[in-house]
Amino acid sequence: MVGVEDRDTKSAVRRFPAPVVDLRVIELSTHAESAGSVQRGLLQHADILACPRCGGNLEFFLDILECNWCGSEYASDCGIPRLFFPHDVLYGPRDLTHQVQDFYEDNPFPKYGDSDSADSLREQSLSSPLARLLDEQLPSKALILDAGCGTGHLANFLGTQKDRQVIGADLSLNSLRQAKKFKDRCGIHNAGFIQMNLFRSPFRKGVFDVVIANSVLHHTSDPLRGFSALASLLKPDGLFVVGLYNPLGRVGNDLRRLFHRASKDRLAFLRWRSEKQRSRFIQRYKQPCESRHFLGEITQNWFAAHQFEFLYSSPRIGSKHLSGGEDLRYGRWPGDRSMQFKTELGMMLRGIVNDGLFVMIGRNKAQPKQIEAPEVAQAAVA
Repeated sequence: MVGVEDRDTKSAVRRFPAPVVDLRVIELSTHAESAGSVQRGLLQHADILACPRCGGNLEFFLDILECNWCGSEYASDCGIPRLFFPHDVLYGPRDLTHQVQDFYEDNPFPKYGDSDSADSLREQSLSSPLARLLDEQLPSKALILDAGCGTGHLANFLGTQKDRQVIGADLSLNSLRQAKKFKDRCGIHNAGFIQMNLFRSPFRKGVFDVVIANSVLHHTSDPLRGFSALASLLKPDGLFVVGLYNPLGRVGNDLRRLFHRASKDRLAFLRWRSEKQRSRFIQRYKQPCESRHFLGEITQNWFAAHQFEFLYSSPRIGSKHLSGGEDLRYGRWPGDRSMQFKTELGMMLRGIVNDGLFVMIGRNKAQPKQIEAPEVAQAAVA
């Protein structure tokens, strides 16, 4: 670390609790419900893990993941590796990460019901045309990262397929506990969960076939920087699925938020007929921070700037909805600004009943940069 002696650096790192993985459970357990089921899945891809502090190699020692470069140690909770490392230690003042983390620790979203099962999760997820198309068309045997997975609905849904491996990552340990509990209860073998800070990723560059960041980057202090951090984890030709709020599409939600704020939530109970609805109300109207983004901003400033090929969007640019028969794997014209604006106006009209969320899919066409391991560590600490 620049300007800090090694002794001080280590003490600063160890002030933050880190994750624990119990290999005795991993090696001896044969049940999917065991605490080691997540680690057993991650061990199949142990070479993709890297120390979130320095980028060094992580090794398993009984119940600890230890970096063999900087000596940082990471523990686990309920079988969930805790690889969260706060980036503000290296980058300066406290940002919104802690505020958002605290919010989701108190309000994990979305909730699972007591009667929910793997079958009901698939049925619910497949009712969304986009989720169904992703399930059908994501590459066979793909390694998928669901960044900002929350309670893991999408990760568990995609993990029900036997030919892919899904890693759900989030900063909220409480949300991940619920994701892991559902996974173990339903015997979903191809999903695993890990705690991480997306700005200090515990993964090596260029290791994932698909990265999903749905409804997460707009809750960070620097969405573009978060996108860049996650984009670096994609293999060449890997797919990036990003979901963000649109300013026009969010108008309806903003008006409802103002109403509830003005009435001091006195009528909120009308929307709280169940715990799931209460959770959704808090998610919609009590978020500590959120940004909004235009379609053209993503196609130009995000995708094109990172050499991403635009594949598809939902809602479709120039149309209202996915028909359900599209092929999401081929490049398309993202439309001109007038087409994008008309699409956003349509989102505003439909925003009376929805969240104003849009999803874009891009393919990584950039050539990977070859970096030696010591150079990675030096760049991470600098």
